[in-house]
Formats: sequence, C-alpha cells, structure tokens
Amino acid sequence: MIVTIALIVGIVLILSALVLLLGVAFKTDFIWGLLGLLIVPLFIFMLVYPGKSKFTIALLLIGAVTSGLALWGGADQALDLKTKAEALGIAELPGINRLRARPEVKPVPQEVVEEETLPVSKPEKQKANKTKITKTKKRKNRYREASVGELKHLTGALFKGTTYDGRTIQGRILQANEDEITLSRSVSQGSASFNFRLNEFKEFMVANP
Repeated sequence: MIVTIALIVGIVLILSALVLLLGVAFKTDFIWGLLGLLIVPLFIFMLVYPGKSKFTIALLLIGAVTSGLALWGGADQALDLKTKAEALGIAELPGINRLRARPEVKPVPQEVVEEETLPVSKPEKQKANKTKITKTKKRKNRYREASVGELKHLTGALFKGTTYDGRTIQGRILQANEDEITLSRSVSQGSASFNFRLNEFKEFMVANP
C-alpha cells in the first residue's frame, strides 16, 4: 500500500516538474523546448517497458547532452536559424507562444478630397449698379416722336434727331420755334448751346428729362 502511494506521488511530482521544465524551456528558446519534449516519450517508455529502458535512457541522455552542448556553443547562430525563420515569415524565434506570422502591411490608398465650390454671392453694390443700368436703358427707350409745334412747349426735354446726311444730334432743348431749335450739348469744357434749323432733320424724337 505504501509503495503504491509513493509511486503515485512520485509520478505526480515528475509530471509537475516536467510541465514546469517545458514551460521554462519554451520560454527560453524554442529549441530547448523541443529537447524538453523528448522527456515525455522517455517517461512513457519507462512506464511501459521498465526492463528495456536503461539502454534507451543512456542513448537519450547522450543525445540530449550533445545537443545542449552544441546549442550552448552557438550552433543555432552558426546555422543562422533566426534569419531562416524570418524568411519564412516568423517574427520571433524564441518561445513557442510568441511565434507569429508577420502581418501583411497593405498600403492605405490616399483619398482625394474634392473641395466644394461655394457660390459667390454678388455684393449689394453690383445689384444696385445693375438696377441703375436697367433704369437708364428704360429711360433711353422712352424717346417719342414730336411735332414741330410741340417743341416750343418742351423746354428742358431731351432731343435726339437724325439729319439728312446721317448725323445724330442730341442735347437738351433750351428753346424752339417753328424754324429753329437751340440745344444745350456737353463739350470738353462743360456745356454749350447750339442752334439748328429744323429743316435739317430728317426725323427727331424727344424724351422727358
């Protein structure tokens, strides 16, 4: 009974020590972890074939010691295992839990942001000028035909006439009779009055000032 209990306790202690050993081995280096895993089949072989385990244990110990001495002497660096692992896409070699493939970095396409064109509002001054120009055009269109007898009653009105030789004469009526008309016209020094005979005009029109 005591022997059985001691055997069970020994097996539990060995398994616990094996778990701790493998954890430390893999955390130190991946290769040391692989060497530590060899203890598992050895332990199973000892339990199944206790009579044949001596020679197997001796060979395993020789192999483990040889591999350990080779790694301790820098065999992994001489074989450049880290560079080969990086070529396979492994970012870190030590520790089996830290092995991971390098994430593929995809270039982020640059988005072209289009600027919105805001409508340009016209200033109030431009609207006022436009209204003023419209009123001026309307005033120009307010010329009407007038008779010779009507001209003497239109002092201060605008006069626009076309002569027989094709000239256009404009001015402000100062006075008029049945034969002549006196107009005030703008000149370089200001304004001046000019007399014209009404029979010179092929047609004429007037507009209120």
